Amino acid sequence: MRVALEATGGIETAVGAELVATGLPVIVLNPAQVRSFAKAIGKRAKTDPVDAGVIAAFAASMRPQLLPMPDAQARLLADLVARRRQIVAMIVTEEKRARMAASREMKRSIQRLLVALRRELASIDTDMDGHIRKSPLWLVRQDLLTPCPASGRPWPGH
Repeated sequence: MRVALEATGGIETAVGAELVATGLPVIVLNPAQVRSFAKAIGKRAKTDPVDAGVIAAFAASMRPQLLPMPDAQARLLADLVARRRQIVAMIVTEEKRARMAASREMKRSIQRLLVALRRELASIDTDMDGHIRKSPLWLVRQDLLTPCPASGRPWPGH
């Protein structure tokens, strides 16, 4: 089994990281290729169930090479994912406290903490994104997106 994700402008890195951290094999696909595949098989509707079916069919038909993430990278990514979950949980808790806070001083304290937590969340997201983009998981997608110098189109066979 493998999980195929279409690159969606950044969301795929967080989702991919979560899945890789659980040990699932993940491939990030070029959305232009998936759209071309969808046209070729006559699937033009843009609904989530149709998109999911097209992505699954593309992965099954094209069989993009799966490159496992090295163990050290996978452990680091799992640590980052775990820490991200903790920070998100803290943000949710502090937002609830802010809604229930009775005094301005309490609300200001909570808001200062929320600013720091959101800054840390952004930092972890950047770290995760960097690790994913350096991984074999992302390099498959990068290869798919790199145009052939002679034609300007994707490499033959991709």
